[in-house]
Amino acid sequence: PLPLGTYRVSEVTAPTGYVLNAQAQDVTLTKDTADGTVSLANSLERTTVKVAKTWSDNDNQDGKRPDSVTVRLLADGEVVDNQTLTLNAESEWKGSFSGLPKFKAGKEIAYTVSEDEVSGYSTAYSGTAAGGFTVTNTITGKVSVAVTKAWAGIDADAAPAVLVQLYADGVASGDPVTLDGNAEDGSWSHIFEGLDQYTAEGKAIAYTVAEQGVENGKLSAGGHDYTVKVAQDGDSWTVTNTMENPKTSVSGKKVWDDADNQDGIRPDSVTVELLANGAATGKTVEVPADGDGSFTFTGLPNFDAKGIEIAYSVDEVGVP
Repeated sequence: PLPLGTYRVSEVTAPTGYVLNAQAQDVTLTKDTADGTVSLANSLERTTVKVAKTWSDNDNQDGKRPDSVTVRLLADGEVVDNQTLTLNAESEWKGSFSGLPKFKAGKEIAYTVSEDEVSGYSTAYSGTAAGGFTVTNTITGKVSVAVTKAWAGIDADAAPAVLVQLYADGVASGDPVTLDGNAEDGSWSHIFEGLDQYTAEGKAIAYTVAEQGVENGKLSAGGHDYTVKVAQDGDSWTVTNTMENPKTSVSGKKVWDDADNQDGIRPDSVTVELLANGAATGKTVEVPADGDGSFTFTGLPNFDAKGIEIAYSVDEVGVP
């Protein structure tokens, strides 16, 4: 037995899962009270799990962010009933699950969180129960970009194949595609499909297209030079190549072999018609008989719609 006197009793170690009771208690042993009893109450050890929500959508640039989200608590992988958080702008997208038992059957509980699906966003989790979880929502979406090749000054069936490159925020994306409407199963159009609409940071990606080989709006292909212009209409692009067709002129001279009109039958003038590849063009010129006989057709295209150089000639209409 202990000698008579007053003793102070305090808890040194608490049972697993319980909070240490640091309050000391005094017990006095006398000749009339040789035994003493001390009652120490331990409360369950509790914990708090903090949750913070972050958005990766370029400050809600597309207005798709919901007004609130729901986050659920899981204990050892199982959803805990009646433990949900509603996070919104008013709460600064933060919250916490508090007063949670830290242990179960002597084993520390592994807490995690799960967010209800947010339409149009992907969800990623980081952090720990002890340090707090961060739930990051990144805006998602897919887009398509269509490109069409158009030709001017040359028929499409005589045009050369071209290469078109897709760019995402100014950086080449994927391999260039060949546009060739004259090839078997070929086409003068293409659709780039399944493209990410946003960057990993949630910023909308700006897609553009460009024809390869173009410098300062000019392209040389198939033996011809082209002026290239690109037009955008939403997610559709049209690249128009206009064949440069330098102008030429055709000159000639009407000569009379009539001994200086000795018979007086020379007309006052004659009509000269321009032919292109042997066919009438509808262009004519009146050549007076009293002049030097010279004539010129100007502003004539050098190439036809197939890109072939035109052979010009002239013919006299209504020879007397």
